[in-house]
Amino acid sequence: MKKTVKTLALLFVSSLVMMSCGGAEADADEACELKCELAELEKKGADASKEDIEKVTKDMNAIIEKYSKEDVSEEDKKAFEEAWEKCDCAE
Repeated sequence: MKKTVKTLALLFVSSLVMMSCGGAEADADEACELKCELAELEKKGADASKEDIEKVTKDMNAIIEKYSKEDVSEEDKKAFEEAWEKCDCAE
């Protein structure tokens, strides 16, 4: 019985985590945040860590590449592109 309850609880938590992912818009927002973070690191110039710049660039590019693959629906691609175009780091 305990094993069943634990399994059901795990499934419940997993489903909450998966449902909390916002999809293309959330990914575009995350990529935008990374783009802005990268801009801040580049402003620092020599004070910025090369590793930090590489990590942020890698993470941002991974998100962008995710929506350039053929197996992504056109709806998700469009939603990502629209949200990405709204990215403004001037704030």
